[in-house]
Amino acid sequence: MLSTKFLPSFFKEVLTHIPTLALKSVDWKGTLKELGPVLLRLGKDRLEDSKITILKNNLRSEIIFEKFEPNQDINSELARGILKLYFDQLNSSEGMVIDLRSKFFRYEDKLNWNPSNIWYKLDDTFRLALLDIYNGFYFQDDELFSKGLKEIGLSENLTPEKTEELESLFKAHFGQGLNEPIIFKLEKFQESFYHLFKFFVDNEVALSKDFLFVGIYLVTLYMSLEKYGEEIDVKEVFLEVFPHQVDTN
Repeated sequence: MLSTKFLPSFFKEVLTHIPTLALKSVDWKGTLKELGPVLLRLGKDRLEDSKITILKNNLRSEIIFEKFEPNQDINSELARGILKLYFDQLNSSEGMVIDLRSKFFRYEDKLNWNPSNIWYKLDDTFRLALLDIYNGFYFQDDELFSKGLKEIGLSENLTPEKTEELESLFKAHFGQGLNEPIIFKLEKFQESFYHLFKFFVDNEVALSKDFLFVGIYLVTLYMSLEKYGEEIDVKEVFLEVFPHQVDTN
């Protein structure tokens, strides 16, 4: 397992919110290969223009990219904007910013974003499978949900009973967001993440290198939305980005 002792402060902070069991489950050989270039980028203050162009070409959200000094509390519009961006970046096959901490955002009629330089490109098979999982969950399409878990490699060698258990754990991880607004809490995220990774360890499920980076992405989302501290209708926000099921075939 990777020692966090020599990592930059961003990674030290984020990894404290990911259960140790999860870190022990990661494919570190593949992860370290991807982590090197991400760490090298931290010497730059801001995302370069070429990457911002990628975001502009792939995102459906209306976003103003600009530099500013963070000085705003998180209100409803800002919280919803950050959550919408979390889903929206999954549209990008060319890469994404996995740092959604609130200090990089403000809201003035539209979401204003001064993106950090923590850029990562998900494997496209992984990204599309993740979209299948989210679409299957929010559109209540169990077949698509199961397809996503299989294509992401999580249920490949499981018995039908174990696959059903895995699906239940994933749905619990998404919380009650299907039927009612939820309050984002890091403690709850950590608990459900722990149960997921305990299942992976107990059942010898091989994990893609992308899992750690998606975990970082989720933690930074929760860090921001926990500061907001009020309920958010996650399904409503998801449907703003994906009003119809995405065809990932």
